Parts: sequence; C-alpha cells; structure tokens
Amino acid sequence: MNYILLGNLSVEEIESRLGVAFSKEVKDYMIKNHEMDAMEIPIGKWHGFDTPFSIYCGDEDTKNKIENDLKNRLNKCKETIVLHSIR
Repeated sequence: MNYILLGNLSVEEIESRLGVAFSKEVKDYMIKNHEMDAMEIPIGKWHGFDTPFSIYCGDEDTKNKIENDLKNRLNKCKETIVLHSIR
C-alpha cells in the first residue's frame, strides 16, 4: 500500500502542534539533524510530516531519542503524533 505524506515541519512547528516542548538536548539534536529531503532520510536524521502528523526517522536510535523525550509528557500533548523508523 502506498501513502501520501505531506509537509516538512520544523521542530518549533511540531512543538506548537503538540503543545509541549522537547528538552533542550533533544531540540538541539533535532534542529541539527532535520532532513529537508523526505525521499531519502539518512541514519541520524528525521523528517516531520504535517499530514498525517508524523516523524520519520532514518534509524531506530533517532526514533527512540525523540520518542523517549516525549514519553513523560504524552498526556499533555494536544495531538497524536506517530514516529517511524525507516531502518
């Protein structure tokens, strides 16, 4: 099955949609490792989609770093976001 994913969200746009902030460490990591090209997300990089609201990560370690940062604040999030690892 093929999916259409739209958008290129910044860290700040993701935080705004979620209604919570990432920790400084993870936010700095995400700013440094944002992949603009959604067609090829390398290891250590991520790309945020607006529709559906999701983050695709180039590897499991990147996904876990972002996911673990949000874990304790999930009940405060305004929206649901899905994180994926492509490797």
